[in-house]
Amino acid sequence: MHIEISNCNNIHSASLDISKNKLNIKFAPNGAGKSTIAKAIMHYADDEKLADLMPFKLRKENPESFRPKIQCSENIGNVMCFNEAYVNQFTFQSDELVSNSFDIFIFQPLKNQMKYHLK
Repeated sequence: MHIEISNCNNIHSASLDISKNKLNIKFAPNGAGKSTIAKAIMHYADDEKLADLMPFKLRKENPESFRPKIQCSENIGNVMCFNEAYVNQFTFQSDELVSNSFDIFIFQPLKNQMKYHLK
């Protein structure tokens, strides 16, 4: 799937390809725009949230009315982003060894079993 992103935070324009139904890993130095790309993809179908990615330089003066934009060669369905917020859910908690342990060890396996039986 080919994706074009423009006018999102520090990204003037970018293009990338991702593989459907596979883990796609993008790595680059801090400040390169990885999080912005992830947010743009996650907000693909939500113009209001995508508008939050308006570059600072265009917030006061935007004579050409540029807006954050993402175009995809296919519709984007379910997106999971394994970012810092996701990882922080599973770090050590004072009252639990693992945060969300019920969801991780009990609920998710049951949910997967139910999904298998419903097919």
